Amino acid sequence: MINEKFFASSLGKQIRYARMKKGLSLEQLGERTSMSPNFIGRIERGTSIPKSFTLYKLCKELGINPSFLFIQAEKEYKEQI
Repeated sequence: MINEKFFASSLGKQIRYARMKKGLSLEQLGERTSMSPNFIGRIERGTSIPKSFTLYKLCKELGINPSFLFIQAEKEYKEQI
């Protein structure tokens, strides 16, 4: 089963990728979601796991489905074992 550290890292990488693909800085995403850039940075580095509504707001702004993040994390995990 996937562990929390791996999940946080995978989730963060995917959020960072989506943010960069949209051409947004941490500050811009922070303004659009009412979150601090530092907090978003911690999520992207995998040192913080967002609560469900926080994740929803990030995904909504980035144009991705939250379930995609979970599916990708599981896929990455299975590729490593």
